[in-house]
Amino acid sequence: MIVVGGLVGLALTVGYFMRTDRAFLREGILIGSLWLVMNWVFDFIFFVLVTKMDSAAYFTQIGIRYLIIPIYCIAIGFLLKKKLSD
Repeated sequence: MIVVGGLVGLALTVGYFMRTDRAFLREGILIGSLWLVMNWVFDFIFFVLVTKMDSAAYFTQIGIRYLIIPIYCIAIGFLLKKKLSD
């Protein structure tokens, strides 16, 4: 699930940046943060509210993994900004 999620997330990120032509770093921060919050909210509804999973257990077992989303979005935005400004 982690590998498939990572591949899908990366494909969506690449697709997003293919349509972006300015402010790459800012866009990376914004889209990475948005997707992080969306994943946390959807998971929180399912895992904590529906299955009654302890919220601390959710964040230590599952939620922390979603930090990779803003990491690669910001990294791609940074690299595009740097590459295109040279």
